[in-house]
Amino acid sequence: MSLEPSAISVKNFIHEAADRELDERGLTAFTNPSASALGNFFAGLDQRWTGNPFERGFEELIPIGRAAARPGSLSSFTGAAAQPMHTDAAYLASPPRYLVFECVDPGEVSCKTEAWVTNQAKLLEERPHLLTNPRWVFLGGGRSRFYSPVLDTVLGIARIRYDPYCMSAAGENKTTLNDVSGLLASYTRQVSFEWTQGAFLIIDNWRCMHARGVGGESAPSRRLRRWYLGAKNGLGI
Repeated sequence: MSLEPSAISVKNFIHEAADRELDERGLTAFTNPSASALGNFFAGLDQRWTGNPFERGFEELIPIGRAAARPGSLSSFTGAAAQPMHTDAAYLASPPRYLVFECVDPGEVSCKTEAWVTNQAKLLEERPHLLTNPRWVFLGGGRSRFYSPVLDTVLGIARIRYDPYCMSAAGENKTTLNDVSGLLASYTRQVSFEWTQGAFLIIDNWRCMHARGVGGESAPSRRLRRWYLGAKNGLGI
């Protein structure tokens, strides 16, 4: 993993270009989509999608203290501080494939979104034992617990499932979360996204990890919308 994160550039929305970059890089960023164009883009990522994205299907995210956060949520552990790298909804048997974020208000100070983009070819070739064999118990969101490795293969994709706050070692697994995070880092490149009002960031939640960076405590007005797209339990509408 590079020591300095590279930046994600924001372009005016062009459907084909966004599709191509998401497929090739695991994430894409753009601005100025119309409601109909964005709806068509969403439908391409999740065939169940219908309607105006600006009116439905999203959750609003703001920096929030631990005491006020939903029990079991990431914010209930970190508050408004920087988050650990993670995949969203790791406690679901079928996590959403895509995360769509829109910036409503970037906040008073810079509070970036950090992402780790996995080297898919290397993961699929090497399939490191530490990620594929030790079993973990995943539990959260009011769901039943289940066992899973951190890395499995779905539709030819090296899918990552990792959230240090909803997983614990199972049975004879002596692996630590730091062991896993450190190894995952070696298979990724780090990118960083600076929010501006109206910008969109799309992340492949199977191929990438992400986290809110530093600054949340000083950016109480920071507000993002988030949509989940793809996979059985991905669409929150």
